[in-house]
Amino acid sequence: MTLLIKRCLGSFTVPCALLAATVGLLLTAQAQMTRNNSGGWGTHDAYNSFFNAKAIETVQGTVTGIESIVPMQGMLEGIALTLETASRAVTTVHAGPRWFMERREVRFVPGEPVTVSGAGALIGGKKVLLAAEISFASGAVLHMRNKNGAPAWRRFVPPRKAFMK
Repeated sequence: MTLLIKRCLGSFTVPCALLAATVGLLLTAQAQMTRNNSGGWGTHDAYNSFFNAKAIETVQGTVTGIESIVPMQGMLEGIALTLETASRAVTTVHAGPRWFMERREVRFVPGEPVTVSGAGALIGGKKVLLAAEISFASGAVLHMRNKNGAPAWRRFVPPRKAFMK
């Protein structure tokens, strides 16, 4: 683009200026799409900044609810679990983006006991647990984040249909 602008400066014309502006906009749009290709669930997106890998807690409970969520404005849908512990405390767990969860072989079932390790966070004024690992009674384990908090889905791109509403 720099070369294009240098050539245009020597003989500045309206078509040349339009071409330079168009190339600039396309490069900016491409950078924005690359940065946001996870639908707001990416390692460097605002939502992930709430995950504190140094403050991991573990909760055991029974799945009492499964719902679609949009944790923050502009994000793609995710999956949240409602857990009830033995002491009847209720915990909301943000498992991960729907497009990633639908690709997993393990499914959540109401009434199923699970153990969730993750970081507590305040999202939308509500205390939630951002899942790092979800263990099932069957022995299956979903690794949602690594020890540093990087999401397991960081190397995946949501299917195009996830962006269409």
